[in-house]
Amino acid sequence: FTDGKSISVYDFLQKKVIDYHFQNTYSLHNDKYKAIFPELIKNSDEFVAFKTDTISDGNLKMIIEIFQNNEKYCLKNNSQDIHVLQYNRMKKFYNYINDKTIFFSKLTDLESKTKNEYLLQDIKLDVAKYYFSISSKEKNENHYPKVLTLVDTILNRRDNPNAKAEAESLKSDILKKEISLTIPGKIYPNQNYRAFVEYKNVDTLQVSYYKVPLAIFNKLESKYNYYYRSTNSPSIDRDSLVLAYIKNNKPLLSTLKTLPSKSDYFEYSTEILMDNLDTGLYLIFCETKNPHHKIRKDFAYKTIQVSNIEFVQEQKNDLDNFYILNRKTGQPLEKVTVQNDTETQKTNKNGEVQFNTV
Repeated sequence: FTDGKSISVYDFLQKKVIDYHFQNTYSLHNDKYKAIFPELIKNSDEFVAFKTDTISDGNLKMIIEIFQNNEKYCLKNNSQDIHVLQYNRMKKFYNYINDKTIFFSKLTDLESKTKNEYLLQDIKLDVAKYYFSISSKEKNENHYPKVLTLVDTILNRRDNPNAKAEAESLKSDILKKEISLTIPGKIYPNQNYRAFVEYKNVDTLQVSYYKVPLAIFNKLESKYNYYYRSTNSPSIDRDSLVLAYIKNNKPLLSTLKTLPSKSDYFEYSTEILMDNLDTGLYLIFCETKNPHHKIRKDFAYKTIQVSNIEFVQEQKNDLDNFYILNRKTGQPLEKVTVQNDTETQKTNKNGEVQFNTV
């Protein structure tokens, strides 16, 4: 039943019996029975005439006969439940129909016959979900506009709250904005660099650059975060940390970046030229307004270190060797102060320092 208001104890128990037989019917994926499944989703007057004599699987035979008996009774008594029974039966065999167009052709036929508004919303939702599932940028199949039209017809009704909730979720999946940002972790001062942006339903990004203290930078770079951590590891909710920081600090620079947009609800990627930065530790924060979520903005962020210095680490026996280099030229840097937990040294002419590991 689609609408649970009129379900009886008998209906409830019968559903449990059908579920039991489905769980124990191992021939459902057998090639032997593939040809009969399209017969099992036909209109009720055709389905009740289907002969089960040739079906050797007792569980499958029992399922079909239970459905047939229910629909025969409704047809005989001119019951309005016949369309609901047909719909529930079709849904049960949906996964075993190879050609889904056959199923949705029958579903469209049922939609044209029924006057049950609750059922109509379920049918519209099924059609919307199907078109959503086959939409593909790679196959050049964009059914999202059709899905949105179907969804809006469901949302404009109050007959079926369950369908309405799923329709709202489906609409949100299509319209939601997404941003993903990839940039180099380290660059030298005023270096030209680009960001790789993956995005959906976004045409403009506001990119803000915040200079951050070392403590904040280290937390954002930490391998421990709020979502992936072991039991004994400290937790860091990076999103909260970032949002609190940008709320209380002004960016050094903020610019708008225009993204190629086709307004077709698919995901795309592109590269954008970023702004040059002086030496320092930075948080780069990208955001876009999301009219589908009137309060929340969608955002992405990355940290970046801007420095003339690069180092290479090498272990030799009981020594840790560090080579300090100019990031841009690769030349060794002499007389650079290097400090670990226990001692401080300066690099030699080869840009090298050595620390005991013991």
